[in-house]
Amino acid sequence: LVPFSNVKYISEQSDDCKKRLCDLLEAIFSPNLVQQAENFQTRFLQIDLFIQLLREETIRLEALSKGDIKETHLLKILQPFLLKVEDVEQSFNKLKEEFFSYLIEIA
Repeated sequence: LVPFSNVKYISEQSDDCKKRLCDLLEAIFSPNLVQQAENFQTRFLQIDLFIQLLREETIRLEALSKGDIKETHLLKILQPFLLKVEDVEQSFNKLKEEFFSYLIEIA
């Protein structure tokens, strides 16, 4: 399914941001920085939980699509899923933008 590539992309980007955050903490260490970094880390972990749920739902939907299900019924099931993927993608992109702005600010 096409949405799975979006879920995979978000997951890879989230992993990249978490790695950058770790690199940043190793290079600079101050109480304010750590507090803000923990906030970003928590938000990235929340995104990871949504990604895992989307992966599980993608697997379920792929199994359904291979079964004996009418296309119209599958589309009704896919619609809310696609909205969830879009919502997670938008949330992640906002978080990523905030994180990169933060990195520029402290650099």
